[in-house]
Amino acid sequence: GNFFALLGFLVMPIIWSTAEALMTAEMGTAYPEASGGVAWVEEAFGPSWGWMSGYLGWIAGATDNAIYPVLFLDYLLSAMHKSEDSVNPFLR
Repeated sequence: GNFFALLGFLVMPIIWSTAEALMTAEMGTAYPEASGGVAWVEEAFGPSWGWMSGYLGWIAGATDNAIYPVLFLDYLLSAMHKSEDSVNPFLR
């Protein structure tokens, strides 16, 4: 239900970020370049896959940054039992 969705929004980033930070630190010391993951993929698979990794990472970041605040607000309003009519139209 809504409780587990909100709990997931609060707990999962901590679990995910810990593993992501450790992996990024390890790879960052092995390949000290400004491009990060793109350099790592380019080294392993070539320049075309490095470009594809950077492009898809950018698209994923743009869509994730747009959808998660909307989902969180929707779950929060559902947990508070607010109808959509009582919510400011800019928050819907």
